[in-house]
Amino acid sequence: MIEILSKRTAGIDKEILNTFDIKSQAIINLRQHVYNPYSLSKKRPLGIPTVKDRTMQAIYKLVLKPVAETTADKHSYWFRTEKSASHS
Repeated sequence: MIEILSKRTAGIDKEILNTFDIKSQAIINLRQHVYNPYSLSKKRPLGIPTVKDRTMQAIYKLVLKPVAETTADKHSYWFRTEKSASHS
């Protein structure tokens, strides 16, 4: 499974993904979100990250980072891996 730097730190939901069953159940439940009402007819998503949220962020990073690096401008050095303004 995906290694997360803070893998031993529980999220706001007090969960740690340490067994395959918990990991697989978390993947199944990734689409569930908590929404708080902020007006009579509108709701906004709760902004506190859970283990599920951090897992999805890690997955997105692993998938999208190579795509972004290959499609980015060759002369762009802003927020690029192993590049900085001093390299330009």
